[in-house]
Amino acid sequence: MLLKSPDCPRRVRRGSCIKVMLIGMVVVVVLAAFMSSQHQKAQQEALTAADAAYASKPAEAVARYKIGYPSAGSRKAEVLQRIVDHEAEGNPAEATRWIEKGLDEQIAVTYKAAASRTLVAKVEKDRADREATRKAAEVAKQDERDTKAKERDTKSRTYTRDEFKALVEGKTRNEVIALLGKPKSTQQSGELEVWDYPGRTTDPVTGKTDHLATVEFEGDRVANVTFIRV
Repeated sequence: MLLKSPDCPRRVRRGSCIKVMLIGMVVVVVLAAFMSSQHQKAQQEALTAADAAYASKPAEAVARYKIGYPSAGSRKAEVLQRIVDHEAEGNPAEATRWIEKGLDEQIAVTYKAAASRTLVAKVEKDRADREATRKAAEVAKQDERDTKAKERDTKSRTYTRDEFKALVEGKTRNEVIALLGKPKSTQQSGELEVWDYPGRTTDPVTGKTDHLATVEFEGDRVANVTFIRV
């Protein structure tokens, strides 16, 4: 559905309103292009002025290079070198910012000042350390996810009787819980503590799921495992 512009008189036909809006859009686009062109022109002029001043007034030139940098094109490596070499001694933080910019844009720069090369080495090392830390964190998170998935699988899967016995015999209570999860129920029989795990094992004769596997603790370790058929 076509909408009327609030600025259009009601008596003006809808088609005329649309034309007015389209003309307005074109004007906006043209104005934006003009402003962009003027901005690029100012940047080019800043580069030209910087080149003229660099030999005698390096500080002034560097300030202009920073303005003109976005339009430096194939000269970006040269402009970066001049900015960083100038700033490295007196303003290392600013020099580092421009070194980072060059690395982000993957521009190969040969810096002349020793201070610049020292800063570059530090920035590259810091970046490598951050990347190594990020990757290590990703690996740790993935390992944690894998461990949790394995634990979920271990605590919910069904075992053969031999597998179940081999899994828990000689284990402590905490180790059994880590392997199988908490028991469905527990009971005390003299000096023995019995934990019940229903439906976790299979009968080797019938292949059917056992009604119950009982884990008996004597002291702090599993002393015996028994299985009850359905």
